[in-house]
Amino acid sequence: MLLFVWILLGAAQNVLLLTRGGPGQFSLTLGYFLYSQAFAARNIGYSQAVGVCVFIIGAAGMVLIRVATRRSFA
Repeated sequence: MLLFVWILLGAAQNVLLLTRGGPGQFSLTLGYFLYSQAFAARNIGYSQAVGVCVFIIGAAGMVLIRVATRRSFA
């Protein structure tokens, strides 16, 4: 589960340090997009909407991982 969250948001640092989303927008991730909208473009409302979508995707992924790895000890 922690790896899933790291993959979902953790790649923003690598994109920021290495490519800043370029060339074009081919290496743009959700985490970096959220950061760029909030701090570079100053679209706070839009970045919050993206953050809510990332939260929903993360919660759904966590539930799927939890259901897929559930064991029954009967």
